[in-house]
Amino acid sequence: MMDKQRIRVTRLFLCAIAGLAAACSVAERPPYRVPAGDIRYTPERGIYREGATVDESEEALFQRGKSAFDKGNFAEAQEVFHTLRTSQEYADGARALDAIVLETIAALERGSDAVWRVEDVANAFHGDKGAVSRVPENLLTREQADTLRSVAFRLSDRRALEESWRITEEILIYYAAGLGVVANIHLRVEQHARNIAWYAYLARNYELAELVTRTLIDRDPNKRIKEQTQMIQADTAYAVEYFEKSRETYADVYKNSRDPDMREDALLGEVRSMLASSKGWEYDATLYEDIHNKIEQDYKLDLLQRSPSKRRYKEFSEIEKVVNGVLHRKYLESAETFERLFDEKAAEWYRAKAEDFRKLADEAEKDLAQ
Repeated sequence: MMDKQRIRVTRLFLCAIAGLAAACSVAERPPYRVPAGDIRYTPERGIYREGATVDESEEALFQRGKSAFDKGNFAEAQEVFHTLRTSQEYADGARALDAIVLETIAALERGSDAVWRVEDVANAFHGDKGAVSRVPENLLTREQADTLRSVAFRLSDRRALEESWRITEEILIYYAAGLGVVANIHLRVEQHARNIAWYAYLARNYELAELVTRTLIDRDPNKRIKEQTQMIQADTAYAVEYFEKSRETYADVYKNSRDPDMREDALLGEVRSMLASSKGWEYDATLYEDIHNKIEQDYKLDLLQRSPSKRRYKEFSEIEKVVNGVLHRKYLESAETFERLFDEKAAEWYRAKAEDFRKLADEAEKDLAQ
């Protein structure tokens, strides 16, 4: 089953590169139109033209949905918000954009039985401002990884991820005018799309993760969200063993991000992708030399000098141990070859290089033991 999914997702990646992948089908509907004149937005009134009066029936319907949402009655909230923003009377109303944004979040939340909100947890995981205070303490620790993954599987099994993405894609396609007026809602929608991709990745729903990440990245979101989404896309490509794509995407994040932790994670992903793509040192030792040089230059001489936190130091040491061990064997083999050819000078050079790599492998092993 995993092999079939791996093939399907790899094809999706390849189709996207060729420009042939079709977007998720979205029902045709008129685009949302903002009112003419001086436009204002407030959380209390939504999008409105300055001087316009409040539509009390629309506001009453919105507040009913908001009350259900705040109480955790997400099925009711989703239904009310859907009615509000699709009704002919309110389709271009002040609350249409607010309604569809809360509708897509409700669609995700109703798929979870967790006592905490899955949107808050995803936002907190990605370091969004103020989100950590809204989730249980220690929920984001490594020890709780299985808990988060089980919730992700539940969201996927109940198709809450697909449903929420369908609505989110409607926002991106048909509500561009409203998003252009309200920057904070635009950011919220991008965060939510990233969150859907993250849960899809955790649930091993790689087809959806690839679709969402590709769609969001193509729309050039907020820089930080784009980098986070690229990391999810790269993790997805790595999971389906499309190492060329994962290496390329990790490398792009490493090159362009200013976040030292993000760059460290991206470099580690790039190096792992390089190692995973190897057919064995017998076929191509050059790849191992490239990995060795990347760790020495990009990690030790760049990242560790700029931000010596060593948060991924052991992971890099594990790779160093493997790579330098391989290079030790390869150079030793070359030395033996030149000995048989009676070229002692060349053999001596290769023996010295082999010894250098042996020492580096031993150092990495000592680092792992600490």
